[in-house]
Amino acid sequence: MPKAALTKRFIDDIELAPAGKTEFYWDTDLAGFALKVTPKKKIFFAQARVGGKNRRVTLGAYGALTPKQARDMAKMELAKIAQGEDPSVERQKHKAQAVTLGQVAASYIKTKILKPNSIKDINKHMNAGFSEWADRPLAQVNRAATKNKFLEMGERSHAQANQAFRIFRALWNYAVAEYRYPDDSPVFGENPVNIISEQNLWNTVQPRNTKIPLDKAGLAWNTLQGLNRAMAQSPASRTMVDATMYIFLSGARVDEATGLTWDRVNTEEKWWHLDDPKNHHKVTFPLSDLACQIVNSRPRVNEYVFASNGKYGHIKDVRTPMKKISEAIKVNVTAHDLRRTFKAIAVENGIEKWKFDLLTNHKLADISSKHYLDTDDLLYLRDEINTIAAWIVEQARIANTNNVITMAGRNAKVI
Repeated sequence: MPKAALTKRFIDDIELAPAGKTEFYWDTDLAGFALKVTPKKKIFFAQARVGGKNRRVTLGAYGALTPKQARDMAKMELAKIAQGEDPSVERQKHKAQAVTLGQVAASYIKTKILKPNSIKDINKHMNAGFSEWADRPLAQVNRAATKNKFLEMGERSHAQANQAFRIFRALWNYAVAEYRYPDDSPVFGENPVNIISEQNLWNTVQPRNTKIPLDKAGLAWNTLQGLNRAMAQSPASRTMVDATMYIFLSGARVDEATGLTWDRVNTEEKWWHLDDPKNHHKVTFPLSDLACQIVNSRPRVNEYVFASNGKYGHIKDVRTPMKKISEAIKVNVTAHDLRRTFKAIAVENGIEKWKFDLLTNHKLADISSKHYLDTDDLLYLRDEINTIAAWIVEQARIANTNNVITMAGRNAKVI
């Protein structure tokens, strides 16, 4: 390779390399100092051997640096290499230390198998409470900053602060495993969220216990029936009402019901199936006769029972019917409150706790029950699911001055 004193005059006289070519010139005064010439620019670098391998450090382009500046930088870099420092390792370290919280969150979402709601929660907090940290290197987030941010978010919402920092804790733990130095040591150390536990700062959040009062359950059902009888009811509104009734009768979570596909429900054998529920426990549930009537009344528009023309192909919420129920019973309730109502109805009818825990796909606390009960196929609880449906119908009969509850437009009648 050509050697020369890399002076300003010499470098100015060198023409740029032909297209597709790269030329190198090594300084005669400082071993390891060189110039790379490409078709577009001239670049200073330093190079030496570390552990039997050539290691190169790019110093900068000619023009941005003078030959003297570049030579002085080369001396410093070569001195580091002489002391055993590996430039490639240092570059990897700096790159790892520069990883931002936003990059970690994006990688976490891409790599992990997450529920849509989990991804939604991560993005919600990244765009809100953690927006100031999104472009900050994660390594710069320390215990004090974590504590202050947690307390700041807690002033707005205790529950959201808890959720946000449980997510942050998971992201940090993921980063510890994912981002490593070349020697496989972790880039990130102790999880700064530990300070929240160590100082007992987690907010106490009382669980919601809202449900439809049992003496209003019949009125709630009649409200839904009335919505279905309304002549002005659109197909989209009727779909939401049907989904609400399905949740009422089954105890399903909103997304489990609204995302139900035709291949996961069988009204002849009277069951429905969850293959990827919140707790990752696949399970087949019994379906009441009344719920089967609702499913059978649904038009087959696409793969979803509660279909819509939106981008998801199915409805995503049932807020409108729940608002109507709330107005009728004079208690503000949500779709999730229907699950608590389902459990309360089960208790009212003497159904044992382990049974309604299974019907709502909650894990059993009793170890022996886990081992000796079939928790995957719950068709043996068919009597219990029909008992709950019959009780709802009876309460609706009592609440209805006509003593008859008719599924409007479906030629189905339950007395």
